[in-house]
Amino acid sequence: MVTKKAVDTKVMLFYRFPDYYELQGKSGFNLFTNCDKKCELITDEKRFSEADVVVFYSHKNYGYQAPPQKVPGQKWVFFTVESPPYSSNAMYGESQWGNKFDWTMSYRYDSEFWHGYVRMRPRVTPLSEDVMERQRQNWKQKFANKTKLVAWFVSHCPTDSLREKYVEQLSKHIPVDIYGKCGTLKCEDRKECLQLLDKDYKFYLSFENSLCVDYVTEKLLNVLELNTLVPVVRGGANYDSLFPPNSVINVKDFPSPEKLAQYLKELASNEEEYTKRLQWVWQYEVHGPKLPLCHLCQTVHAPGPVSCVYENVYHWWSQKACSKPNDV
Repeated sequence: MVTKKAVDTKVMLFYRFPDYYELQGKSGFNLFTNCDKKCELITDEKRFSEADVVVFYSHKNYGYQAPPQKVPGQKWVFFTVESPPYSSNAMYGESQWGNKFDWTMSYRYDSEFWHGYVRMRPRVTPLSEDVMERQRQNWKQKFANKTKLVAWFVSHCPTDSLREKYVEQLSKHIPVDIYGKCGTLKCEDRKECLQLLDKDYKFYLSFENSLCVDYVTEKLLNVLELNTLVPVVRGGANYDSLFPPNSVINVKDFPSPEKLAQYLKELASNEEEYTKRLQWVWQYEVHGPKLPLCHLCQTVHAPGPVSCVYENVYHWWSQKACSKPNDV
């Protein structure tokens, strides 16, 4: 006898996800309370054959092991949040993994399920004039009190994007304070680091470790959420299409690090022009990473078979996805 639960509820297995996703403590039905479809999230591998959909955390290298046995009708999702040069997931390009994955979940906008670090959306409710005026006064005070120009928090070097080379050239023309393993300054507590940026700095370098399509990380999210300093970006994403006008400064818009430094110094001395770079918050809201669980649940519930569309999911993920730097 088929129970009502079996008919109405789909089971999602998040396969071998790291503990920091905290899925074990959230397993079950509570993650779908605001979803119009019923699903259960599980992390127990022993229930693999029971799952309607299996989401594979692709960054764990299992020594090129053979894939598990795929149950007829089961859907597989390739999940990744790191850029191809740092994904450590080449095993999914092996022949035994071919034609296994139905969908992908990543920061790329051509994935069936988008899961990135930062997304901008227009405000549903406009801000009042009183709120905007308070923000103007706050920016004015912050601008007057900030004593430093450029900060960069970084822990990985060297990188595929050669961002460290770009910063080396940039620092010849403007002071750049480098915190972390690649610099001489230390700031280890996240809250204190953000307070430091908020209080002292006018610009933050949000430079990605690789120049890959749509790849934008949480460092940019943190600065946009502060909304008291201006991010300078360098990456493979199309920032003009992803972010509001004047919300970020893109190094691609400058012929050299020297010209970028010149612009930053000019902007740092012009309060009116500087604060224009913060006013995007009046029309847009910034959203951080959130697993698209309801979207996945709705899709699994949708009628009709879905054939395996990724002959080689690793080739889709890695081929022509990134470029080499041409500005250093």
